[in-house]
Amino acid sequence: MSAETFPEWTHGLQEYLFERLEGDASKEWHVQFADAASKVADWEKAYHLTMIAILNVVLPHDTSEGAVVQRIIDLHRNYAEASVRDWFAARWAARWVAGDVAWAARWAARWAAGDVAWAVAWAARSAARFAAGDAAGDAANIAIRDGFLAACEASQ
Repeated sequence: MSAETFPEWTHGLQEYLFERLEGDASKEWHVQFADAASKVADWEKAYHLTMIAILNVVLPHDTSEGAVVQRIIDLHRNYAEASVRDWFAARWAARWVAGDVAWAARWAARWAAGDVAWAVAWAARSAARFAAGDAAGDAANIAIRDGFLAACEASQ
């Protein structure tokens, strides 16, 4: 698969991470991305696994009643069985949670791709950074990168 045929959401995530990873991690990212993405056979699976990895960054900061982030992670885990109604209910629940955690959850609950991965990654990093400082935000970017690479590997 050529870079032109990668789903649009992957390019947004690629650019997001390139601009935010530090030092050698940033320099190596495009090669890592191209290598991992070129081996993906099931982009739908890769998308949902990536969203799970990103939301796992947010999960420790979710203090919402009803564990909204966990509910959305569960939907991504069971995406093949999730109905449109399930996704709508998750988006609705996320609207009532305050702050960046809700923003991440709401975007991750969207079924359409687009730049959703970039938006969720940004919100996940923001939630971690808000809760625990800049070092946590940097660690979130590494976790998001590693999650994407693992999702690609699992989707071969």
